[in-house]
Amino acid sequence: MDAMRWIETVVSAALAFALAAPSAANVVHVPSDHLTVTGVVTFARSGDLFVFLRQDDGTCVRLGLLGGNRAFVGERIAAEGDVSMSEPNLRMENVAVSHLGTGEIPDREQVKISALYKPAPPNRFGLPVELTVRVLDVNRRRTQLQLYVSDLDREARGATASFPLRERDTSDPDLRIGAIVRIRAVPSLEYTPEGVKNLTLNILSKDDVDVLLRPSWWTPARVLTAVAIALFVLTALCGWVAMLIRARRAEASSQEERLRLARDLHDEFQQQLAGTMFHLDAAASVVENPDAVARQIAGARKSLMNTQSGLRSILWGLQRAGHEADTLAGLFRTAAARMPHWGGVVEIVSEGEPPIEIRRQGARLLMILQEAVGNALRHGGARHVAVRLSDDGRRFAMSVADDGCGFDPAAVRGESGHMGLSNMQARAEAIGGSFSVKSRPGEGTTVEVEIIHD
Repeated sequence: MDAMRWIETVVSAALAFALAAPSAANVVHVPSDHLTVTGVVTFARSGDLFVFLRQDDGTCVRLGLLGGNRAFVGERIAAEGDVSMSEPNLRMENVAVSHLGTGEIPDREQVKISALYKPAPPNRFGLPVELTVRVLDVNRRRTQLQLYVSDLDREARGATASFPLRERDTSDPDLRIGAIVRIRAVPSLEYTPEGVKNLTLNILSKDDVDVLLRPSWWTPARVLTAVAIALFVLTALCGWVAMLIRARRAEASSQEERLRLARDLHDEFQQQLAGTMFHLDAAASVVENPDAVARQIAGARKSLMNTQSGLRSILWGLQRAGHEADTLAGLFRTAAARMPHWGGVVEIVSEGEPPIEIRRQGARLLMILQEAVGNALRHGGARHVAVRLSDDGRRFAMSVADDGCGFDPAAVRGESGHMGLSNMQARAEAIGGSFSVKSRPGEGTTVEVEIIHD
């Protein structure tokens, strides 16, 4: 028998004889709150002042060591100290250690966290175990790495697992939330009168944690981010499609409006011009002295033909106009561009776009405009005609101002050969508007049409 085993035998025999308690086996009561126990150390970490000791009867005790006392895993010791808890697991504090040699550590047992929470036998408090768990949280501190883990089926409560970090230690980059890991540890339980409070898995070092399955790249935060991005893209796409549909509908509506305006112009304006030329031809055939009169009629007929040609061009342009004709001002500019004798004379400006009910009267407004411009060029000798369209949301106004010779409206209204003013007024009133003309000899003429709308 070697010297250490001889010393162990002597110490055990002396203690048993002195206390006359041969049936106590591994626990000696020195008084009632002071004990001496012997067994093999199952867990001891450098820098920690506690160890776990497996007694010869198979139960374990947690020992809080006095300063200067140390023990190592696999070492057999005798420990003397104060009892801090006796049930369900023995705990001792202020423990002094006597080294007795080496002993045998029990094999690690594969267990689940749910089994460790049960204090009933088999009680694995302080015994080496091995667990396969899922990482729910990771908390890296300066000298320690803490994991919060659960069983793979997550049926039971979780547990805290920790191991020390030296200054130059780096943890496995795959050791993060969601990873499946194998842990070799020694469990300890904290109790309250109501039952188990916490389960702690004491890990000797980072070498006792193996990553079996790396966590999915799709963490909950990334899933939420991806869903948010997908919803944003879907919303933007829906908005773009809605805008495209509205644009297509608006374009179809504008094309329909241009075709309707062309039909109105053809039905009203073209027929009036054709009828006027018929009457001029009839008048030229019945005059007694056709020389001078025929020249005037021919000039008038030429003017009407020019107007009719320009109007045909307008009708053609309205049916094929692009987006520049989608507004009332655009329609008028399209018409002006196709009236050769308006070129360089007529200027159209616009402030505010009128609502659709005003734009639908574009044919009648264009006939008023044509009449006013024709009068300015034919009778007033104007060199510039300013057409202004405005709408403030409730009032639409169109004014035609020229720099011609002007006239006295009261003197000419209703006279033969001056039906233009009456015609313009009748057209304005037919679409629910008012008509006025301002002019003085030598100061030009301004024709205004105003329509009140909601």
